[in-house]
Amino acid sequence: MFDILKARLKQKYRTLSYPKGPPPPLPARFAGRPVIGGRPCDTRCRRCADACPVGALQREEGQFPTLDTGKCLFCRECPGVCPTGAISFTREFRLAASSRERLTVTADSQGIPPVRHEIAATIFRRSLKLRQVSAGGCNACEADTNVLTTLAWDIGRFGIQFVASPRHADGLLITGPVTRNMQLALKKPTTRYRLRNS
Repeated sequence: MFDILKARLKQKYRTLSYPKGPPPPLPARFAGRPVIGGRPCDTRCRRCADACPVGALQREEGQFPTLDTGKCLFCRECPGVCPTGAISFTREFRLAASSRERLTVTADSQGIPPVRHEIAATIFRRSLKLRQVSAGGCNACEADTNVLTTLAWDIGRFGIQFVASPRHADGLLITGPVTRNMQLALKKPTTRYRLRNS
């Protein structure tokens, strides 16, 4: 017993101070929030849109491209083919947004989009229960969500917890692309919830 307490005192405080303190160090190859229009753009060129493997870049003639970070793989093919360097990826890791529309980056985008949802913040405050569902991804997102519950990140200090059943959850955290086999399974809990609360 005393050995355990001694080891714990030696370890000291290990939870990150972020977001009140500095963010954790990022890998050298990390690609963060994209910036469009940092340099002049040949508005007739379509190299960036043609190079995007998932169609996240949209391009209309005479205008700067728009990039949907909700679809983007962050493969960085677009800045590699852009002849003027009008598209670049920063080190900014804050990519979340309070609505689907705010995930799209344009030449007019200013700063970081707001992520606070006022209604949700009022209802849940420091008690948000999430059910995480893997819908068919590569397991990278699941590994990251697991890290969020460790000593260093400790999302429990913000009142966020993962639960084992949708019945106990305030929301679903769906990771990976939704496969055909998972469509019905994802729709069933939400349908039951709507019927029960209508």
